[in-house]
Amino acid sequence: MEIEKRIFGRAKPDFAALEAYGFAKTAQGYVYSKTLEETGLKAEITVFENGEVSGRVIDADTGDEYAPLRADNATGNFVTAARDEYKALLGDIAGKCFHKELFASPQSNRFVEHVREAYGEEPDFPWEGDDYGVFRYAANRKWYALIMNIPRLKLTKQKKNLTEEEKMDLVDVMNIKADPKLIPSLIQNEKGVYPCYHMSHAMWISILLDDSMSDERLYELVEKSREYAIGTIKKAKKQN
Repeated sequence: MEIEKRIFGRAKPDFAALEAYGFAKTAQGYVYSKTLEETGLKAEITVFENGEVSGRVIDADTGDEYAPLRADNATGNFVTAARDEYKALLGDIAGKCFHKELFASPQSNRFVEHVREAYGEEPDFPWEGDDYGVFRYAANRKWYALIMNIPRLKLTKQKKNLTEEEKMDLVDVMNIKADPKLIPSLIQNEKGVYPCYHMSHAMWISILLDDSMSDERLYELVEKSREYAIGTIKKAKKQN
């Protein structure tokens, strides 16, 4: 993984903070350059309007990009100093001009805001080192949704005509509980719905959070899943 992706990951830029930091707004995006003090190399960083970050470290004498910086097998005092100083600069920019989002996909993060406003609940992350977020009904701590970031291939099972990069493409997926009688129809007729990944196929489904499904429909299905956690569906069945 590139240095920039490791540091900025799911961070979103604050463009006003970028300008205050010293970035110049251009037709290509927001651009910042600085000479690295220990090595004399020049760092050039661009933040695009969509939030993506790219960077180069340039040899000031030749104008060429300093390739050893990104070579894992390149060692020595000079390249180590250059790499450390460049990472420190990126880390400083990330800390002062970006804010982290909980999940990778925009739809996942919109869902977090919806849950906060509708139920006053926050996801928790029970597995250290993982970014799997669990949504629980506050009163009894029962799950009603789980968001995971997994290789797309594990969900779709479509292996034909995929490049190695596409096979490792990571996507956000939500597991929710559903009426067992409706699950086959949901999988067959609803775009973005799949047999549940890593949980019971009898009671749970997986939804791809890439805007294949509208927010409104997603929230409607999650509301039903939350009713299972609350126990209202079970009580209604007993009464009937």
